[in-house]
Amino acid sequence: MMKKRQFKASMLAMTMIAVLSIGCSKDDDTQPQTETPTPPPVAEVDKVPVISAQTFTAKEDIKDDVVIGSIVATDPESKALTFTLAQNNNDLFELTAAGELSLIADKKLDYETTTSHTLTVEVSDGKNKASAEITITVENVVELYVADLNITIEENPQRDNIILGNTEVKIEGVPQNVFAVKLLSESVEGAFGFDVESIPNSIQLKAKNPLLFDFESRTSLSATYEVSVDELTTTFNVNVTLTDNGKTFINSGLIAHYTLNDNTFSDATGNQVKAIQQAGSLIATKDRFGNEGKAYNFNNAFLEISSGFTNDLQSYTISVWVYNTANDGNIITKLDGNLPRYEGYISNRKPEGRTVTNIGTTSDSGIMKQGGDGELNQWMHIVFRVTNGSLQIFTDGRHSTVGSQSTNFLKPTTQEYIYIGANQRRSEIFQGAMDDILFYNRALTDEEIMNLAKDNF
Repeated sequence: MMKKRQFKASMLAMTMIAVLSIGCSKDDDTQPQTETPTPPPVAEVDKVPVISAQTFTAKEDIKDDVVIGSIVATDPESKALTFTLAQNNNDLFELTAAGELSLIADKKLDYETTTSHTLTVEVSDGKNKASAEITITVENVVELYVADLNITIEENPQRDNIILGNTEVKIEGVPQNVFAVKLLSESVEGAFGFDVESIPNSIQLKAKNPLLFDFESRTSLSATYEVSVDELTTTFNVNVTLTDNGKTFINSGLIAHYTLNDNTFSDATGNQVKAIQQAGSLIATKDRFGNEGKAYNFNNAFLEISSGFTNDLQSYTISVWVYNTANDGNIITKLDGNLPRYEGYISNRKPEGRTVTNIGTTSDSGIMKQGGDGELNQWMHIVFRVTNGSLQIFTDGRHSTVGSQSTNFLKPTTQEYIYIGANQRRSEIFQGAMDDILFYNRALTDEEIMNLAKDNF
């Protein structure tokens, strides 16, 4: 009896499960379907440009127009990049927007001062930025070095070739005693000179022609020189600033100036009226300032100058410094002794010590104009001034003639030359030295003549 009941119960349970299963299946078949929602798109991230530390090498003598290197950076989106200098070491460098690195104009590297430079470079894609350190390593170059010479002097130095200063010649800090110097340019031709023998390892710069160092004419002068040792070459500059001393060298009307500083006997004015040495050899001696070799003894020779630049002058001035060792000989002559009368003039020193000028006239003897007395073995300043044909002689700045004499002192003659230190026959040579012979195409004033005599210029 028990088994049946268990069987019936089992059957009943199974029937109920089947019914429930069918019911659920029907419910599932009739329920509506639901779609899964699509997630929103993820926004793209604008990535930062990529730049890393970089090192470039440059020789210390690199020019400012040469690219040291190009900075490298990338952008993940391949956007255009722009470069800027965020930190510039000693303001030496510049950077283009494209990343080309170079020196700023007129800037230089110097290995002896700094062997490397560190910069900060920033790169931008227009929105994002990145930066990195850039190092420039400086390479040493064996250099020839000569410092510029910048000086200020009072105008009108009182002697030729006055020393302006010295500059040393070095290679890597080591003084050099064998080198070559060449003038490349100067602001006023003939102003500067140099000496490489007076001081070892140095170049001594000089004012070659003091007439050009005149404040009223210019306030500064400059020159550029080239120096070479073997295959090394460099340049240096000389810059001279003049100050006004209230004195004026008389440049107005100056048509010839023979400084007698050297054996070229050239005309310092640039008019190229050159004096030619004749007969023997003039011997260099001390000038009136005591400078050795800056004046010349005329005992055995004289100078010959083409006379064309003085022809037809009705007013003019001749200035000369003389140092007589004997009261004899001719100072300056321009005449033609082959004519029946003396044409021109002859100035000489007489045994009694006077400066005498014989002027050509209708008589063979001429008219003699006597100048002042002069002591032997000392410098004396002599001026011959002609004003509209009237001659006066000055000794040491003062009138040394009484009255005046009309003359065609420098009139054209068949004689083509002016003789300094001899007569027209190339004889009676001056005994002693001369210095600074000047010709003016006008009559200087008494004050100007006195200033010449005092070297007040």
